Amino acid sequence: MSESVAKKWRRSLLSIHAPLVILAAVLAVALLAIAVSGDSEAETTMYNGLEIELKEDNTASVVGYSGDPKDVGIPETVTVDNVQYSVTSIGESAFERCTSLTSVTIPSSVTSVGGWAFYECTSLTSVAISEGVASIGKCAFNSCHNLASVTLGAGVEEIGKSAFFNCPSLTSIDIPDGVTAIDMEVFAGCTKLASIEIPDSVTYIGVRAFFGCTSLTSIEIPDSVTEIGDSAFFNCPSLTEIVLPDSVTTIGMAAFSSCTSLTSIDIPDSVTYVGSEAFAETPWYNGQPDGLVYIGKVAYAYKGEMPEGTEIDLKEGITYIANGAFRGCSGLASITIPYSVTGIGWAAFSGCTSLTTITFKGTTEQWNAIVGVDSAFTGTSGVEIICTDGTLSIWPREV
Repeated sequence: MSESVAKKWRRSLLSIHAPLVILAAVLAVALLAIAVSGDSEAETTMYNGLEIELKEDNTASVVGYSGDPKDVGIPETVTVDNVQYSVTSIGESAFERCTSLTSVTIPSSVTSVGGWAFYECTSLTSVAISEGVASIGKCAFNSCHNLASVTLGAGVEEIGKSAFFNCPSLTSIDIPDGVTAIDMEVFAGCTKLASIEIPDSVTYIGVRAFFGCTSLTSIEIPDSVTEIGDSAFFNCPSLTEIVLPDSVTTIGMAAFSSCTSLTSIDIPDSVTYVGSEAFAETPWYNGQPDGLVYIGKVAYAYKGEMPEGTEIDLKEGITYIANGAFRGCSGLASITIPYSVTGIGWAAFSGCTSLTTITFKGTTEQWNAIVGVDSAFTGTSGVEIICTDGTLSIWPREV
């Protein structure tokens, strides 16, 4: 065999063997990973129908339930092979869809209740959570349709999103002082919830937090709250009055929309942002006189039909023009905007087809720094912005 043929033969062998070597290495790594995984699999034990995972640090977590009793008491400790383990958590989905479960008591050793832990436990009527629990996970008690009584221990600091979503039998609940936020949809769909006291540790009321709480008649918002999220109280038709403290700066989109009995609202000047439709379909808004409605430091909306050739001079000190505030106001010819305005909402002047002049009581630099200017004037064209140091123009835009 010539040297060149031999070289070709060796290269051919290498081209065949190399992929096989790589494949063998990959398989070896995979088998090793499986072996390691198997070796590190947590040990579990059964205790009165509870499946409990035992951990190396002598703590334990309830991870499942297959028992028959309707009333369940979580133990503080379990002993296996003469080793005592402290039960410190209820794992994710541990009791999910245990439809015969009626009540559960959680001891002080437990510090966390995992997400979906009691999801759709439709017969669950009462829960007592001890002071040791610091966090309640996402959807922990979601869709527990018969849950009427919940006792939260003083140690609770976090209540996860949708934790009590769609619990239509829940009538009241006391939120501990350590909680800092009423998160997204925490009490949404709790149709029998008539009242709730929010502690002064809370700074944020989340998106749809009380959405559809149709029996909610009153709520006291403490002066620690700075923001009320989108649709936070949407469709709370029994809510008649609300007082917002001076700490509130932000009211989200549709925050109180469809609160059809809301006749009285006390809104402080601290409010610098109001989302669109925040007070739509409320007697309070419907009772406002036609013309521009102000909420705090926000030009919120023009109510009623605007006459042709209207000129508006916004009041000094406002900081924001809300989304859609003048949308479709074809009669608007000119508007004067104070230099204090730092934001203009989406489509605020959309469809203002007669608008020709904006007088801005600030510099061109200040105008260009206003947040939202680029999306505020859809459907307008040829508008002059007269600033203190020069004139700008708004180019034609499509509606």
